[in-house]
Amino acid sequence: MRLYSMFSLIIVALALALPAAAQPTTIRLDTLVADVPPGTHITVEARAKYAIIDPKGEGSKPNEPAEVFHLEGTGVLKWEFTVGASGTTSPAHAEFHFTKPLVSAPSGLLAVLEFPASYSIVCPATAPGCGARTRQVSFGVRVQRDLSRTVTACLQFRGGAHGIFVGIAPDCTDPRGLKSMKATPSH
Repeated sequence: MRLYSMFSLIIVALALALPAAAQPTTIRLDTLVADVPPGTHITVEARAKYAIIDPKGEGSKPNEPAEVFHLEGTGVLKWEFTVGASGTTSPAHAEFHFTKPLVSAPSGLLAVLEFPASYSIVCPATAPGCGARTRQVSFGVRVQRDLSRTVTACLQFRGGAHGIFVGIAPDCTDPRGLKSMKATPSH
């Protein structure tokens, strides 16, 4: 590990060792299903993880950045449903709690919030372009500011001309995807 990376990691470790009075971070994951073919059956399980990554370091695989620190959130989203006639379903919600505030990365490193997930999409025979599949994925979102309160994100399943899009967005009204996490006041 490079010297500046080691120094940066020490700064992150000190920030994460803040006293218990520092506010921990809660990630609220909302969900949205829109324009998905009726009768499609979807199962999803997701968790949350915060990581500090050295983009120039060597990970366990070639051309993979090195993870120098991670913190698992408690909680899990387990959601199974069949899409109704309107192409949608009732939303689900999950909260992931981190025991420490999540901080932005020092210079030279990246902080990311990851949502490791597994999902399965089973399409009805009447929807040939639906795109049935089973995947193990990790949706990653760059953390550009210290996150010390409640933060929201949205797991989306959206139907379209090229099948079903699955991804993370800042809220359940924005289909473009998440650029960075923004803290919102706790309620």
